[in-house]
Amino acid sequence: MKDKLKARIENTEKVRWSTFLKDVFICSLGAYGGPEAHYGVFTDQMVIKKKYLTEEELVELIALTGILPGPSSTQTIISIGYKVGGPMLGFLTMLVWGLPVILLMTALSFLSQFFEKTEYIL
Repeated sequence: MKDKLKARIENTEKVRWSTFLKDVFICSLGAYGGPEAHYGVFTDQMVIKKKYLTEEELVELIALTGILPGPSSTQTIISIGYKVGGPMLGFLTMLVWGLPVILLMTALSFLSQFFEKTEYIL
């Protein structure tokens, strides 16, 4: 058991932030459907494929964030970032997790402004 824990600690220390944030970005692109879908993506990407944490640790984080007010899946992914790299990586995880939505909403706002200024016939 101690060898397994030691291997996990060494694995966590070797995680590059850019690699982790890329994985978070990929999760954010493929996670449409609410917290239930997000948890499935987290299990597949963060636990099974990348082994950033164990399934038991993920279940504990989900339970912890489930009792807090706010979006539990967002809090869960931020908690994973915090666990892997500390508070700064947790903060960067939050920014990367929201990046696709921020970009989409920005593009839609510019698009709506464009359509307001142009005359078009449907």
